[in-house]
Amino acid sequence: MADERSRIPTGEMARWLFVLALLVAGIVFYFRFASRAEPIVTPTMQDSTP
Repeated sequence: MADERSRIPTGEMARWLFVLALLVAGIVFYFRFASRAEPIVTPTMQDSTP
């Protein structure tokens, strides 16, 4: 048993790398564009709600 190596099939490895790439791209885009975006709710609109 010690000689056996666990191998990940190529399709499964590619799927996880794709998920990782999407996650990293989402984080990068968030930090790159979030500071330039207009707020959805301005403070005056938020305070005036009942």
